[in-house]
Amino acid sequence: MIQSLKWPAAILSIGMKPTKSAYVLFLGLFGFGSNWVLAEPVPTFSSLTAERQAELRKSVAPPPLSQRRNPYSTPMYYQMWGTGSPDGKSHPEWQEALIRDWAELGMSQLHFYAYPEANGTSNRSYTLSETSRQGIRSFMSLCEKYGIRLGLRVDLPCTVETSKGHPVANYWIAHPNNPENELEPYFGWLTELLTLMKGHLLYAILGDELEWKAGNDPQAWNADSYMKFFTRAAAVVHKADPEIRVSMYSASPSRWREVVGLLESGYAKHGDAVAINHYDYKVLRRFKADLEKYSPDKKLLFLSNGVGYIACDTTERNPPKDGYKRYNDQDQAAMIARTMYSGWDLDMDAAPYYICLRNIVYNGKKTPQWYGFFGFMDLIIDEQGQASITHYPGWYAYQTVAQVFHDRASFSEPAFAVECDPAPEYLKAYQRKGSELLVICWGKEKTSLRIATTDYAYPVQIDLLDYRKWRDIPATQTASGVRIDDVPLGLSPTIIRLFPKR
Repeated sequence: MIQSLKWPAAILSIGMKPTKSAYVLFLGLFGFGSNWVLAEPVPTFSSLTAERQAELRKSVAPPPLSQRRNPYSTPMYYQMWGTGSPDGKSHPEWQEALIRDWAELGMSQLHFYAYPEANGTSNRSYTLSETSRQGIRSFMSLCEKYGIRLGLRVDLPCTVETSKGHPVANYWIAHPNNPENELEPYFGWLTELLTLMKGHLLYAILGDELEWKAGNDPQAWNADSYMKFFTRAAAVVHKADPEIRVSMYSASPSRWREVVGLLESGYAKHGDAVAINHYDYKVLRRFKADLEKYSPDKKLLFLSNGVGYIACDTTERNPPKDGYKRYNDQDQAAMIARTMYSGWDLDMDAAPYYICLRNIVYNGKKTPQWYGFFGFMDLIIDEQGQASITHYPGWYAYQTVAQVFHDRASFSEPAFAVECDPAPEYLKAYQRKGSELLVICWGKEKTSLRIATTDYAYPVQIDLLDYRKWRDIPATQTASGVRIDDVPLGLSPTIIRLFPKR
């Protein structure tokens, strides 16, 4: 292992300056020439000219949002028209404040959430109102303005039961075995929606977290009943817009076996994607391997309706009671960074962070959003109707990950070794040839990093809460590579960037 040279007090006491020639003299004087490896300090980023620093910063800047391929998004629950707006009126200016903020954050797509009006009630309607049509048109125009692409999640028709103390959706009225199902009017509504949004959508996910049941219950959902529904729905989607990739419902985290069941039932003949609401990178890696196993001849998109169920410790909660582990703002930011990075690393096609707004504050009144304790921003609308946004640390952590780990296809794992001793909980390196080498790790205490190449220099650590802020990292170099000692590890990912030498 490469050892960093330490200057003895005896050498420093005689006034010898720590230069390369002094190192050589020191080795010769003390007879260590045959046992020690000469290690030189690696030049720091701050030692470069201002012109060269600016040149390197420009070389690692991400491309425009519209040119990035990554999973960063959020479910678009926050419709500033109709019942979704704080005052019940259409406000494209408030919608733009949100979309502009998400573009600055680094979200390259939005996961638009739609369902039949009054779905879940006895007043459900399968007509797309003119208010909704105008709001959706304005929303699509704003997304195009900021370079943000769109995916779609549509709920199935349902009724809602509250006997358990909280709303539970019942999808019997969407079941193909129900002789009184409402699929025909639902498919009419879906066609109307897709026609309105034609040319703007990447994919459509049909439903969320259906629960399969064993046995002969005619109302149960299983591979057979869902495929009856899905084959009809997929035909409706492709007829309305042949360019859309259509997906099954997004499965709940513990039900990947049901996704496999669909794949074994011939799902890939009709579907273009699978979806699951899971964020554990270790588990998701296995799911990705299953996709290659069960669909070897067709590459399916890997989607989700939401990831990142990371609760902050705010006392303003909606619902008022929940069983989620609570993190302070700094630790929530660390976990958000891990979650969003993991989706990027796995090359997911959509990994929307489940809830981004904690609160909406309208005319001084704060309204916690449904599961808003997962969020990392507040929308503030003052008495003059002006919208602004407050950011919590999680917003900045998300931004750092999205702006540093951007278009996935341009990054590859390096051919040379990148190792740590002691081993951290997580370590991964990526090379964007001609631009940068990125190393990300997390764990406990400290580690030493060894990079088995001399092609990179000027190492910096990127501030997790400000991706523009870089800190020089002392490093040494020998003929076999670069060594960085005392790399800090913790809950927050440590992100190190190096640049190619000229």
